[in-house]
Order: sequence, then C-alpha cells, then structure tokens
Amino acid sequence: MALLRHALRPAQPTARLLIAPLTLLLSIASLAGLPGLPLKVIVLSWLFKYAYVLLDLSSEGVVEPPVLSAEMVNPVEQRPLMQLAICGAGFGLAWWIGGVPGYALGAAFLVLLPATAAVLGVTGSAIEALNPLTLARVMRGLGSAYLVLLAATIAFAAAIYGLEHLPVWGVVKTAAAQWLLLSLFSLVGGAIYERREALGHEPQVSPERAAEREERERVRRSEVHDSDDVISGVDCRTRPVIASCRTTDQDFVTRH
Repeated sequence: MALLRHALRPAQPTARLLIAPLTLLLSIASLAGLPGLPLKVIVLSWLFKYAYVLLDLSSEGVVEPPVLSAEMVNPVEQRPLMQLAICGAGFGLAWWIGGVPGYALGAAFLVLLPATAAVLGVTGSAIEALNPLTLARVMRGLGSAYLVLLAATIAFAAAIYGLEHLPVWGVVKTAAAQWLLLSLFSLVGGAIYERREALGHEPQVSPERAAEREERERVRRSEVHDSDDVISGVDCRTRPVIASCRTTDQDFVTRH
C-alpha cells in the first residue's frame, strides 16, 4: 500500500499541470514532422529530467511533486542521457548477439533495469549504475520491493506499447504514456524511501529525523528549564546580572 501511494504521486495537480503543456508541445512536434524533431527531443529531455527530479524527491520523503523549473532542465543534468546510453548498450548488445543467448541477455538486463535507474537517481554515476556489486546491493536492500519495481516496469512498458493500439486520440495516448513514466520513476524513488534503513539511505524527511528533532527540542527545553531552576535559587541581588548575561549570549547566537 505504501508503494501504491508513491506510484500515484503524479496524479496530484502539480504533475498533471506539467503533463498538459508537454502533451501539447509533443503533439505540435508530431504534426510538424521532421522539422518538429528538435522540439520533440527538447520536450522529452524535460520530461525525463523531471522524472529523475521526481525520483529524487520521492526517495527523500517529499510528498508534493515539484513544479518544473529552469534548474531542473539545465544541461548539467545528464542522468536521462546516461540511462538512455545504458539501455541502448544493454538491449543493443542483446539484439546483436541474437538467438537464445541474446534473449537471455535481454531478459537479464531487463531484471537489472530498475536497479540502474535507482543507482543513477541516488549517485548520478553511470559507472556505479553499471557496477554489478552496487546493483546487487541495491537489489538486496530493496528486497521484495524490487519485485514490485520489476513487475511495474514490465507492466508499464506493456501499457505504453498497448496504448498505440487503442482507438483513442493521440493526445490521450501521449498524456497517458507520460503519466506512466512519471509514476514508474516516482515508484522507484518511493521504494528507496520505504527501504531506507536496509539501503543505508538517510532522507530529508522521515519519522526518524522527526523524532531526532523532537528529541533535540526536548533536550533544549529541559536545559532551559534546568537553568531557570538554578537561577531561581540564586540570591536576588545577582539575578539581574545572570539574566543580562543570558540575554547577551542569546543575542550573540542570533547574530551569528
């Protein structure tokens, strides 16, 4: 049930409002034919970069999908290209080998595909995403959640392929395919978040961090209370001096 919540995150208004203009731009690019190819490449790059941002925030425990910004689509973000290169190399090699060995290699790479996306999302390193030891650690850390990711990857890919054969408008197919893609990336990030202890991942937002903040606040209040008890036992003539020192210390901390 927890993973389902992550998969449905793109259904929130912020993500839906992003899908609408991207669908319009992709439709215009498709109608333009070859001259629209550069526009299609740009829009798809925005979509995949946003997908990785969604993966990041999901893994950090952030519930609300972000609004697409200029920082998200900057050229420095190369994880989508890395993922494309990894997929092209893996499946391309399987196609080149062909036959039973090729099918076996393609199936093995398909099993590793969610792990490569997870490693790229967390580390941003294509080398780590191709490291068998790193991939094995991630798969082991995700446990049963990895089976869910694998099933979702296959199901979503089949759904996107099946959309092409449905008698519906092209804009509907484009919008649905984008939603499925964002849902899959959000699910990968959500799996990382839900299995954070096994993976050694420390997200920005989690019950553990909330408990730590509450404990620090409790200790701070206790220290303040103890200092007040000490001051209450001091001779009345010395209290103004102590209070003045405390005020001075607090002002110093506030300024620095």
